[in-house]
Amino acid sequence: MCDEGERKLSDEFVIELEGVHYIAPDGTHILKGVDLSVRRGEIMCVIGASGAGKSTLLKLVAGLLRPSQGKIKILGVEISSLQEHQLNNVRKRLGVVFQFGALFDSLTVFENVAFGLYEHTRMSHEEIRRHVEELLETVGMRGSEWLLPEELSGGMKKRVGIARALAMRPEIVLYDEPTSGLDPIMASTISRLILDTRRKFNVTSLIVTHDMHSAFELADRIAMLHDGRILLCGPPDVIRASKEPIVQKFISGGQVR
Repeated sequence: MCDEGERKLSDEFVIELEGVHYIAPDGTHILKGVDLSVRRGEIMCVIGASGAGKSTLLKLVAGLLRPSQGKIKILGVEISSLQEHQLNNVRKRLGVVFQFGALFDSLTVFENVAFGLYEHTRMSHEEIRRHVEELLETVGMRGSEWLLPEELSGGMKKRVGIARALAMRPEIVLYDEPTSGLDPIMASTISRLILDTRRKFNVTSLIVTHDMHSAFELADRIAMLHDGRILLCGPPDVIRASKEPIVQKFISGGQVR
């Protein structure tokens, strides 16, 4: 059971994992019965040590992997057994911000952000231009349209990645270690940008991270993944106050095994 805390959250679940297992092709049992639900408009952070299965969980929610057992519902649709074309219809309602930006090296900032719009919408070039400029303004990257990824710093790439994730007006945005590799000032900037994104676009955010400062700053609720299961879930104050030794060791910066 995940403690709701004092903040009133929506009654509508847009991400639901029930008894989810994932066994990798090499036989490693990574997830061992994960139950997790995220409400519309919520920012949920999933924390855990390296190798705990955080990125695997995110890929399952994005439909990039299929669970070995269990159910995953995204926006009311059970995705585990969907055919690829059906899954693509669900993916269009999701945005993904990859850990290292994952920008197309040969495309400009404008082309990276506009890519999905040209591929999946009937918007005119002028409509796309205006939309991309608005998104880049939102993430503080206006004027960078014709730069290439090699000309951007790590923090700039993260911001462009967020703009690209928002381009299709998704209902859910998935973030893979959004503050990883950034200095504390830029990490705080990215955290504020994620909060601004929720406020402006009313998106639901699922964030996997090992950055506890960012998690406490951002999250409505935090779920700790350990040994393939959710060990504890609740608002930041519940996580801070937990007497569970594994949780305390992790949030204090100790090595969790």
